[in-house]
Amino acid sequence: KPVDLPSTPAVPINTTIYDVHGTPIAVLHGDENRIAISGKRMPLSIRQAVVAAEDRRFFEHGAVSIGGIVRALTTDVGAGDALQGGSTITQQYARNAFEQVGTARTVHRKLTEALLAVRLENQFSKQQILDDYLNTIYFGRSAYGIEAAAEAYFAEPAPKLTLAQSAYLAGIIRGPEIYDASPKLALQRRNQVLQVMFDMNDISARALRTARAAPLGLKTPKEPPVQAAYFVEYIRRLLRTPVSEGGFGLTDAQVVGGGLRVYTTLDLSMQKAAEAAVMKVLNRADDPEVGMVAMTTDGQIRAMVGGRDFTSILAARGFNYATQEAPGAGRAVGSTFKPFTLAAFFRHGYSVKSTFNGPSRITIRDPRCDGPDGPWRPSNYNNEGYGRMSVMRATEDSVNTVFAQIVTKVGPQAALQAARDAGITSPLQPVCSITLGTFGVTPLEMARAYSTFAARGQRPDIVAVTKIVGPDGTVVATRAPNQTRMFTTHVADEVNGVLQNVIKEGTGTPAQISRPAAGKTGTTEQHRDVWFAGYTPDRGLTAAVWIGYPPDKNGNIKAMTDLHGVQATGGGFAGRIWKYFMEAATANTPVLQFAPPNFDGKVIGGSGFGDFIRRFTLRPPSPQPTFSYPPQFCRKHCR
Repeated sequence: KPVDLPSTPAVPINTTIYDVHGTPIAVLHGDENRIAISGKRMPLSIRQAVVAAEDRRFFEHGAVSIGGIVRALTTDVGAGDALQGGSTITQQYARNAFEQVGTARTVHRKLTEALLAVRLENQFSKQQILDDYLNTIYFGRSAYGIEAAAEAYFAEPAPKLTLAQSAYLAGIIRGPEIYDASPKLALQRRNQVLQVMFDMNDISARALRTARAAPLGLKTPKEPPVQAAYFVEYIRRLLRTPVSEGGFGLTDAQVVGGGLRVYTTLDLSMQKAAEAAVMKVLNRADDPEVGMVAMTTDGQIRAMVGGRDFTSILAARGFNYATQEAPGAGRAVGSTFKPFTLAAFFRHGYSVKSTFNGPSRITIRDPRCDGPDGPWRPSNYNNEGYGRMSVMRATEDSVNTVFAQIVTKVGPQAALQAARDAGITSPLQPVCSITLGTFGVTPLEMARAYSTFAARGQRPDIVAVTKIVGPDGTVVATRAPNQTRMFTTHVADEVNGVLQNVIKEGTGTPAQISRPAAGKTGTTEQHRDVWFAGYTPDRGLTAAVWIGYPPDKNGNIKAMTDLHGVQATGGGFAGRIWKYFMEAATANTPVLQFAPPNFDGKVIGGSGFGDFIRRFTLRPPSPQPTFSYPPQFCRKHCR
C-alpha cells in the first residue's frame, strides 16, 4: 500500500515566548522538551558523531538496509518476538517523526517505515534528513533534539558543543537512561564513537587523543528560573482561549508543541521593576498577597504580578491575583470605583465645583438605595465628618457620604454604565453602594479602565500578544492596539484633573512621583482589601495594585488592621508599590502632560466652606509605622 508523505512531521517542538524587545522569557513544552535548530547552526561534529554511532554507511547506502530488514523479519517471523535492529538513520527518522508509522513492533510497521524512508530519500537530501533526525531523536533527560540535549547535559547551545561532547551525545542515543546512570559506561561508549570517527577519517589522531582525555563534564540538570511566571501562564491560557472569547483558539498540542514563536507586549525590565516594588513594600513572610498589572494607555500589558511567588510556575497555575480568571473572583475595589461615579456625574453636566455636605454618617432616603434593613446608611473612613465641600475635595479626601449623594443624583445605573464603558467586565449590580466599590473587580480590569481615562476617553482593547509565528516562519496571528471612544475628551479631562489632585494633596500623596500623574486609593471594610490605581498622561503608563489575604477554607478573609504596625490602606501600601514601580518604569522617558480640564458645568449646592476649613485645620500627630512615609503623608488620607 503506497504511503503518502505527510506535509509536516508529527513532532512536538517547543514554543518560545518573547517580550516586547524580542528577549525570550519562557519556553513552553509538554512531556517532550524539543527545540529545533536550522542546518546552519548544526555543528559538523555532531553530524559526524551520529553517523559514526548509528549508521556509518549512511551517505553510501540507500534509504533502507536490506540486510537489516532481512535479519529483523527473520527474527520477527521465526520467534514471533520483537524486531531487532536493522534501521538506517532515515528509517529511524521516519519512525520518530511520522505518526502513520506507528510504534507497534510488527512486520507491517517495519514495512511501512521502510516505504516511508524510501519516499523521504526521493524527496530530500541525505544532509536534510540527518539534520531533521538530529532535531527529533530522544537523548534522555526529557530532551528531544540536539539543541535541548546540549542544554540538558552540558548547559550549552548545540553550536558550542565540543568534539567530546558531540561524541557523548551521539553515543547515548541507543540507551540514554542506561548511560546517564553509569558514567563509566558512558565514557567507554563516548570513546568508542570517537574511535569510529577516527577510523572514518573524520578527525585527526591529535583530535582523538584530546577528546578521549577530556572529562565527561556533565551538568546537573536544573529547571531554569521562570521569568514573569504569572504573565507566562496568562499567555498560555490566552493561546488556548476560544477566539470568540478574545483568545487565539489553539489546541494544547499547538501551544506546548507547535514550535511557535509568541511575541508579547511584556517589557522584562518593567516586570522586574514591578516585582522589586512589591518586595520593597511587602517583604515579610506573613505579608498578604498582591495583584498588579501595568499597561500602556493603549492597552498593551507591560508587567503582571499575580502573587508574591514570582518565579513559581506552579504558583502561577494555582491562582493569578492579577487576572483572577474565575467569574466573579475579583476583590472589592473600595474607593477606586469613585472615578466611574465621577465620570457619570460629569456626563450629566454637573460641575466639580458642586458642593455637598460630608457628615460622618448619612441616611440616604432613596428607594433605589434601600436594602433589606431599610434605608442605606454609609459612613466615612474612621467616621470622620466634614462640612460642605466641593466634589473636588470630596474626591481628594475620598468622602463616602458625599459620593453616596452623588450616586443618587446620577443614578446607580449611570455609575455602573460608566464603569462598563471604561472597561470593567466583572459582574456588577445597579445598586447605590456600587459607588463605594462593593463589587469584585480584577487588577487587569482596573488597569484597563483607568487607561480609558488616561487616553482621554478612549477605551483600549487589552493586548498581550502581538504576533504568533509558526515553525516554518508563517505568521499565524497578529494583534494590534485598538481603542474605542467611550467618553468625551471633556469628561475624561475633568476626571483626570480631579485624580491629579488626589495624588497632589489627597489620599494618594504617598504615590507622588516626579512627573504628572493621576490616581485613586481604595480601602475596603475592615481593611480586607487595599488598592491603588493610577496613570501618567496619554501615551504613558497605567498600573493597578491590589493587596489582600486570600480567603481561608471557610471563606473568611483576614483583616489588615496591623500590617507592619499600622492599618493597611490604599495610599500607604498599594500606593507605595505603585510609586516605586512608576519611578523605575518611567525613568529616562519623556515627561508627558495632561490636557488641562475645563471645569465647567452646572454647579449644585452652596459654597464649599468645608474646603476652607480643611485647608487650615491642624491635625494632631499620629504614630509612625515601621516604614517611612513621604514627609507630606498623613494617615488621615490613607484610603
